[in-house]
Amino acid sequence: MKIITLILRVSLSVAVIISAPAALAITAGQIDDFENGSIMGWQEGGSSPNPPTNISTGGPQGANDNYLRDISAGGAGAGSKMVMFNLSQWTGDFNAAGVESIQMWLRNEGNSSMQIRIALNGGVTWFSSTNGFSLPADNMWRLATFNLTANDMTRVAGTSDLATVLDSVVEMRILSANSPDFRGATIDATLGVDDIEAIGVVVGPDPDADFGVISVILDLILDDDSE
Repeated sequence: MKIITLILRVSLSVAVIISAPAALAITAGQIDDFENGSIMGWQEGGSSPNPPTNISTGGPQGANDNYLRDISAGGAGAGSKMVMFNLSQWTGDFNAAGVESIQMWLRNEGNSSMQIRIALNGGVTWFSSTNGFSLPADNMWRLATFNLTANDMTRVAGTSDLATVLDSVVEMRILSANSPDFRGATIDATLGVDDIEAIGVVVGPDPDADFGVISVILDLILDDDSE
């Protein structure tokens, strides 16, 4: 009876080990395609009069391709800057998840050209894209890639290095700014965004660690069987 109980425990333990996902908010390969009709956690803040909205057609794939639209009103006050942020699926340990760059489709739907960047917050320290992605006011979709290397990201606040920030990202922003920054430019503009994707190596469970646990459990079975 003891050995049957232990075998059942082994089966359950192995199932948990194999199926349990890593405790990471971000994963390589994840993509915000907005096809579910939501804004997928992207926001400007509660007081903005022009928050991001889901548009049901007109994305990079054309008719019936949903995308996200963000508007900045210019002037002063809430909603005046071109910046939106995410506090959920684009947070966590980018290094452990193997994320090396962020890719997305962008469209300038307004009358002013923009320099699009991403910014990452590690709690106190901010890093922003060193070079902005030039987005002319021509209503055309363009594919942008923002690499997450030391050459491609510039510290704009705080003292931590990039590796430390990537270990524990608490906020990601998409913004327009003429130089590296985590605050958007004050501009009257409309930005379309779609298929925001985490590019990198898909990191799976450590097979050595898994088999190490399984080995210990099997040793218990053998010890019990010898009694």
